[in-house]
Amino acid sequence: MRNRHSAALLAGSAICALLSTTDSRAADAAESSTTVQVETVVVTAQRRAERSVDTPISVYVASGDQLHDRGATNFQDLQNYVPGVHMDQNGLAFQPTIRGVGSAISGPGDSANVATYVDGFYRPSMNSNNMQFDDVASIQVLKGPQGTLFGRNATGGAFLVTTNQPSFDFGATARLGYGSDNTLNASGFVTGGLSDTVAASLSAYGSRSDGSVTNIVTGKEQARYTNWGVRSKLLYQPDGDLTFTLAYEHTQIDDPTFIAFNAYHGWTAGVFDPTAVVTQKRGETSLDGLPVTKVQNDGLYLKGVYDMGWATLTSYTSGAHERVFNQLDMDSSSSPLELVNWHITEDTITQEFDLASEGEGPFKWVAGLYYYNDSDVYTDFDVAVGGGAPFVAFANAGQRANSVAAFVDGTYNVWDNLYLTLGARYSYDRIAENFILGAVPPSQSYSHDFNSFTPRAVLRYQLTPDSNVYLSYSQGYKSGVYNVFGAATTPVKPETISAFELGYKVTSSDWDFETSAYYYNYKNLQINTYVAFTSQLVNAANSQIYGLDANLTGRLTDDLTLNASAAYTHARYTNFPDDPSYTWDPASGVVIGTIVGDGLAMQRVPEFQMNIGLDYHHPLFGGVMNLQGNYGYQTKVYFDPADVTQQPAYGVLNLRASWTDADGRWQYSVFGNNVTDEAYITQVLPVAFAFNQSWASPAVFGAEVRLRY
Repeated sequence: MRNRHSAALLAGSAICALLSTTDSRAADAAESSTTVQVETVVVTAQRRAERSVDTPISVYVASGDQLHDRGATNFQDLQNYVPGVHMDQNGLAFQPTIRGVGSAISGPGDSANVATYVDGFYRPSMNSNNMQFDDVASIQVLKGPQGTLFGRNATGGAFLVTTNQPSFDFGATARLGYGSDNTLNASGFVTGGLSDTVAASLSAYGSRSDGSVTNIVTGKEQARYTNWGVRSKLLYQPDGDLTFTLAYEHTQIDDPTFIAFNAYHGWTAGVFDPTAVVTQKRGETSLDGLPVTKVQNDGLYLKGVYDMGWATLTSYTSGAHERVFNQLDMDSSSSPLELVNWHITEDTITQEFDLASEGEGPFKWVAGLYYYNDSDVYTDFDVAVGGGAPFVAFANAGQRANSVAAFVDGTYNVWDNLYLTLGARYSYDRIAENFILGAVPPSQSYSHDFNSFTPRAVLRYQLTPDSNVYLSYSQGYKSGVYNVFGAATTPVKPETISAFELGYKVTSSDWDFETSAYYYNYKNLQINTYVAFTSQLVNAANSQIYGLDANLTGRLTDDLTLNASAAYTHARYTNFPDDPSYTWDPASGVVIGTIVGDGLAMQRVPEFQMNIGLDYHHPLFGGVMNLQGNYGYQTKVYFDPADVTQQPAYGVLNLRASWTDADGRWQYSVFGNNVTDEAYITQVLPVAFAFNQSWASPAVFGAEVRLRY
């Protein structure tokens, strides 16, 4: 740790020395190009491009370069930048929470409560959605239920990701970085025209690291990872009115970081084995079984856009195939108590048609039809219990979802500066399960139909051309699912949420500010529990959430920009008579039971979050120097619905210094993430033999070079 802090001190001293020798002539020459401007923010939160200040939804927007320079390399990092957002893992499964609404279940057919869309295509998989940001042009985080415009499984909100698009003009970018734990990151993007009507692009990224976790029994690194991916696109534009974009993606993940467990507070049945080694320290494991997570994902996506003058018709067609292998040591000790492994195959097909109005009239609208088919199968779920015991087939289970939906949403300028938005979505879901318990057929199959209607109503008043106040009511819906591993013959109930929001937004040439207050009535939460080796689902009867958040972006001087935001979230279970509880008994180990959860804080919801960032540009040596710092803080969070396991309050500080030449072609950077070496856990997974935990990365320092044409 002393070496890390010394490195940070030396880097800071070097930067100060460079500042003291700034060439004044170079400063004069570069002055006009370094003045910070607050740009007009355009979003698509209502499925049409419009200024964020005119959009009656709480939205966080950032470009890919902004996220990269702030130290956010994937979705997991967003909780340090977007108050109200908390990123969690359930083993490999990526499970975001927005304003207290998130998913804590993981199994066949389970989906996150925050929907992820990439270039307009819904991505249901929790295993591969913690995507790298290397090829990202922008990200929008929509807070609050988005059931009308973005459909099922958007009770908490939605992530809208836009990747880099093909251009007829040649362009290329390459990045190469090296950092702590022998971590190497590389990415590249190239685009250009192939003819007058065809353009193409190709992006690729790769990362590898020794990781920061060592098995103290074997001496081997247990968080080594190698991840890579490619995305290619073809743009066909025969005329100005018609455009087709065909994209192919391949993602390869070999990363056990999130399952390199150790024991929360040392709570593992391994302590009853006198020969066992148990650790709870960050950077250490004592596992006897090798943690393995491997994911391969292939997807093909076709987007067609036809401008008919009076309206634009957009078609989204996609197909994706994902293969996953997981192996987990579930007792977090060197004692051979429990080892599990399984394979997952998920196939997804979607088709959507959107028709959106054009023109500047008083009425703007969008209507759409949507089809979704997803097959999620866990094959050969095997369990080994006891020293030297062979793996035994526990289950072969899967769940299929077929869904169709229709939606319409319109905004009318009813009077002067008053706008009324009304929208609704109707969805039909057929959920089917199939399972074999043990290795003995026959299989069992069941199905169930669900219907939902999710309306939306908004009043927006334009106070000035650059400020608005709005009041909205919206609903969200998450389909019921089967408790497949529990051999349930009836599904758990759907989740529903009703939300009220009052918001204010203002923009100027120097400042952007928005704030909102909200109240949610959230019913039938789907909660994950574990009995023996199985994942079980139950419904929490009801909960109540209310809060307030605010975001400010502004120019303090010509060279200095401030980003500041904060969120308060009050989230409590209001009627939860059978709240699953895991406690630790020093004499007998893990004790599984239920309690009355009424009044308890909801899991994975910090009551207060804040973020503050500074971005300083200044001419230096004929180019531009950029200094950035970002600090994110959150209060205590509970990892389980009984409020037994927790992470106390903590803050993360990221720093970055870079220099870009006058042409903007070469950029050289040094960076530090979590420079104060804050130690905090990212998940606690209680099961039959242990309370398994995983830790966030310690302080990371490195350097990067970027080339852009």
